[in-house]
Amino acid sequence: PPAIETYLAAHAVNLENRWYDATRLTAWRPLARPPAGPVNADFGVATLTGAGVSPAEAPSANSPVAVSLVWGQLPPADTNVSLRLQDGEGQVWSNRDFTADTITTQVALSDTVGMIIPVGLPPGVYTVTLGLQDKTGRTLTVKGNDVVAAPLGSLTIALPEDKLSALRLPIQTPLSQPLKQDDLV
Repeated sequence: PPAIETYLAAHAVNLENRWYDATRLTAWRPLARPPAGPVNADFGVATLTGAGVSPAEAPSANSPVAVSLVWGQLPPADTNVSLRLQDGEGQVWSNRDFTADTITTQVALSDTVGMIIPVGLPPGVYTVTLGLQDKTGRTLTVKGNDVVAAPLGSLTIALPEDKLSALRLPIQTPLSQPLKQDDLV
């Protein structure tokens, strides 16, 4: 597995890394690594000096988006990193959380991670932001302006080209199968 993940980290972007009991689910996708523009976010335990989001427009169809992060100082390994997709009102529509120990490079202080744009997201312009929480779960603020999430870039969400099946929607509460009796459902 380490050799496989090293190969994937060099050729693709990680979209998911989640444990279910003793089983780990990871998802990777070849995506262009976006160029990073300047960002000035000092969280105290870490500083983010650059970021980029690509593509600039994505359909709301479980579409992957790449986010480049350039760190001046990496966060401690037990820090939770949270990428969020927020509308103009600050409402979070999608997020991607991971711990800092999964950042794939310790040398160049840069990494590219992926986010999935969910089905059903209303079209419009959103902001991709980054926030940090320490090991106790306390949200860290950006020094100087006391915001909890640093803006990384904007992303325009469009409608999908084709109508998507309801099966692609996220399931909040699975329903049991209806009772079948004498050809009646």
